[in-house]
Amino acid sequence: DKNEEIKEKLSDYHDSDIADVLPLLTHDERKKLYLILGEEGVSDVFSYLEGDDVLKYTDELSSEKVADIIERRTTRTRASLAVIFKTRYTEDRKNEIIELLGDDAKEDINLINSYDDDCIGSKMTTNYVAVNKNLSLKHAMKEVVKQASENDNITTIYAVEDNGTYYGAIQLKDLFTAKLTEQLDDIISQSYPYVYASEDISNCIERLKSY
Repeated sequence: DKNEEIKEKLSDYHDSDIADVLPLLTHDERKKLYLILGEEGVSDVFSYLEGDDVLKYTDELSSEKVADIIERRTTRTRASLAVIFKTRYTEDRKNEIIELLGDDAKEDINLINSYDDDCIGSKMTTNYVAVNKNLSLKHAMKEVVKQASENDNITTIYAVEDNGTYYGAIQLKDLFTAKLTEQLDDIISQSYPYVYASEDISNCIERLKSY
């Protein structure tokens, strides 16, 4: 099969290299490439696209494929894909894609889209590990391990109140080097920098750049 032969050859190239080639291909050539790569392959290649390129090439895909890409992308990168719904798609296309998503991805997209474009919340990630500040060290460690498989960045762990609001932050190394006789609250930094999701980007960008 010729397509399988091409797919085998493509396996010698990094997904980033394939992403770099997309602008050099015609629309029909890209459609053929998407078919050869399959849903997982397309998702991996698209993970190396930025901004307008993401919007441009997802326009060439069916709603089912776009939904699959969003599902496969980590929550860290769903924020960039959420821009699609605000800037390029009709309400019908947007709703069609959202209906195809699983509950977790749908929740991420709807949350990010609930903020105006000029709010910092519209650029946020929902990819983070959070533990209740009242947990014991042992239970906090178990919770981090449980959530780690679904999150890219576990270097910083966020501590939250019983109602889920932000309380402070913990460095992973501090959690796993703490003595079990210590309290979790002893290693939570309440001076960790933060902004409110509803803040205007222009008002908080300098604070963000500082960190």
